[in-house]
Amino acid sequence: MFTSKFYVNSPIFLQNIIVSLVYLIRKILRDNSKTRAYKKELYENEYSIEKSTEYTQRKLKQTLKNAVENSEFYRNNPDIDPDNLDGFPYISKKDLLANPKAFTAEKKPFPSFNVSTSGTTGSPLVVATPLETLVLEEAFISRMREWAGFEKGDRRAWIRADQVVPAGQTKAPYWRTSWFDDMLIMSSYHITEEALPLYLEKLMDFDPAIISIYPSTITVFARYLESQGKYYKGNLKAILTSSESFAVEDKALVEERFGSRVVEWYSMVERASAITNCEHGNYHVVSDYAYTEFLDAGDGRHEIVGTSFNNPLFPVIRYRTGDYLVLKEDQSCPCGRVYPVVDRVHGRIGDYLIGENGQKVHVLNTVPKGVLGVLACQFIQDRLGYVEAMVVANKSVFDDAQEQKLIHNIRLHLGHSMEVGVTLVETLPKTRNGKVRQAVCSIKDVPQPEIETVE
Repeated sequence: MFTSKFYVNSPIFLQNIIVSLVYLIRKILRDNSKTRAYKKELYENEYSIEKSTEYTQRKLKQTLKNAVENSEFYRNNPDIDPDNLDGFPYISKKDLLANPKAFTAEKKPFPSFNVSTSGTTGSPLVVATPLETLVLEEAFISRMREWAGFEKGDRRAWIRADQVVPAGQTKAPYWRTSWFDDMLIMSSYHITEEALPLYLEKLMDFDPAIISIYPSTITVFARYLESQGKYYKGNLKAILTSSESFAVEDKALVEERFGSRVVEWYSMVERASAITNCEHGNYHVVSDYAYTEFLDAGDGRHEIVGTSFNNPLFPVIRYRTGDYLVLKEDQSCPCGRVYPVVDRVHGRIGDYLIGENGQKVHVLNTVPKGVLGVLACQFIQDRLGYVEAMVVANKSVFDDAQEQKLIHNIRLHLGHSMEVGVTLVETLPKTRNGKVRQAVCSIKDVPQPEIETVE
């Protein structure tokens, strides 16, 4: 819709009307009486172990029964007992990509949609999704917003993948307004060093209670504020992030410069697990979202293995997410909710660079640490022994000394023999979902084992 010739060539006031109508339709479809009824049921699970357990077992039983009856992969496995989760095999994204049709239920409800992953670390996965699933998802997201303090009538800002501003537009405003839900929708594709103060000025003028945004994008804003010695002036209740991992240092910087807590929402298109933090900052596994198992990975870490409750059209059972967590020893939380308490989540091991000894280095968030003026950074590698750093910088701060510090940090991670180039750019390329990849490595078939660096 927003990339159509009619929309792109329309004046801004008409684009605002179109945006408002599109989001109104989305709201009607996703946030309705069913959503509110389901959310009410979810709230009943939060403080009662008995109700939460009963709900989880009931949903698990329905999910297993549906998978065996309607999904080719599970129906054709003679070892599976629909009443016993332990008999179901572990699966991974590789299995889903190899034969998605085998996992798709044969009874297809109407209406249904194809929802895909971003494919930033490999091939995108297309998941068949009925409207009912989107309604259920909205119930969980709405509850999470309320945990963050959002109330009816509060304003929101939305800075994600919606291309509401034409790609060729070269001057502000880089945002449009959804009037019916009082939401400011800002383009994540037009954020440059020159445009950053305009974005921040508009945000403070609009004064939303909640900002929904990618971690990488809000970090760019926070680094800009830091480089200017400034703080965000507004009445934020929370900053809601999802779809990417947050470096501890970046999250602390965002909370400092924006004077607001960050609420992270971890989930996936496969609907196999969800984790979020409550009003006390503790992370909880959202037990009524999916059935979550914790597969021991050593060193106190557990791989998150999930069984989806909310998509009967694409049932995934015992899905190995490739993400890891550490559970807190003390499982109590001042919020009183009965959901498992998580110490920390280790994001999916995906983007990487090849170090001097052929090792794959995944943890790159800390490379810009201590380098003044770096607003955003992406690493490109197409041959062994060389890395190009693409840097969006505050040029008044990022001088030759800071560039050398960045090069030094890259070599600390990858090896002192690495050749490093630094290129200043106005903006970094984004995926079709509006996210920025941390690293793009086109080197294939390096035989050495993977190593995750730890700071």
